[in-house]
Amino acid sequence: MSDCKSRVPCLDKEPLVLAAGPPPQALLVVRGSAVFVHDLGLAQQIVDKVIESIVPLPSGLALSLAAPAGHGWRAIVANKKAARKLWEKFEQEEKGEKAEKTVKVEVPPIDAIKLAELVTDRLVVVTPTLVAQYLHGHDIGRDVHGPHGLVPHDGILRRNVALHAGFNTDATMSTLTRAQLGQVQRGRGLPYAH
Repeated sequence: MSDCKSRVPCLDKEPLVLAAGPPPQALLVVRGSAVFVHDLGLAQQIVDKVIESIVPLPSGLALSLAAPAGHGWRAIVANKKAARKLWEKFEQEEKGEKAEKTVKVEVPPIDAIKLAELVTDRLVVVTPTLVAQYLHGHDIGRDVHGPHGLVPHDGILRRNVALHAGFNTDATMSTLTRAQLGQVQRGRGLPYAH
């Protein structure tokens, strides 16, 4: 072993030279039974010397190298949090700009009779797919989660648009062509029929 009197092995006898620049933080900090080394090279030297001198590690003694300063899990979490706050600030500013640029469009009110017609039309469009799902599920004894393979693609397209899109138009779903249904499904919508 070395000529040190402690059980911890000594480092090389060469002096530690620091580069010029801002004052460095402490390279070695002892807190309780833990020793924090803030230089990865120095930490590796210490761990290598300890491993050389103590072949079987006593119980309760563990050696590990942590990430360099600024690269540990706390720094990563802090960086993600800062980036998230910056992104949220950017989104809020962008929403503010969009709100200023938004043009209000006057939409004519819809009367109760027209509303009942539109809702009834959508229910009529959805009914064949629901019936097909129910009958198939009853036949096989399991739940059926969609009408795919049970009704033609045109029926599925009409059902999807009737359930999920086109609520900003007063066109009836049963009268739209496939091209118009695709247009509504992709969010382009249809003009209001006045």
